[in-house]
Amino acid sequence: MLLNVDEFKNEIGSLTTSNRYRISFVKATQYFSGTLKQNYFMYAKSVQLPNQSIKSAIFNFWGVNRISAGGMDYDNLPVSFIADGKMQLHLGFEKWMGDIYDKDGSYLKYYDDYTDFMYIDIYDQANQIIKRVEVSEVWPKDLGSVDLAYENENQVLMFNVNFQFFKWKTIQIGGNHE
Repeated sequence: MLLNVDEFKNEIGSLTTSNRYRISFVKATQYFSGTLKQNYFMYAKSVQLPNQSIKSAIFNFWGVNRISAGGMDYDNLPVSFIADGKMQLHLGFEKWMGDIYDKDGSYLKYYDDYTDFMYIDIYDQANQIIKRVEVSEVWPKDLGSVDLAYENENQVLMFNVNFQFFKWKTIQIGGNHE
């Protein structure tokens, strides 16, 4: 049976919008100073929920090659940030990356010392969290370039950070069952 528009709206309820989210870190706030320690999330212009795909592997079963599941695979997690008035947020990510790899001494820190947890909370229209994604062992892999140009008068400065991570999962929030 086909539904009319009103019946369809009643069936699905309200729709989730893409502009109601918040990102947070557990340890990385040490790299931000002043009010950015509490408010860095406000500068996140956009974030993509990480994708996941199942790797495939070829196995030989009794002389016949078959493609079978071979584990999970994840891409980087891109986040676009609006630069604060003093570029302190950008500097914070520079410090985090500098703690991963010391350019002067050419050494890497221990993995557990530079990885963190990132949480991506998605909110409904009533400001209730409807989904929380926990991203494990996250670290900034790429700090994107910053475009400066005289013709960009009065445009807000933005930059991208691509995060590498180990895995992600959905955390159950309240009565939501994922």
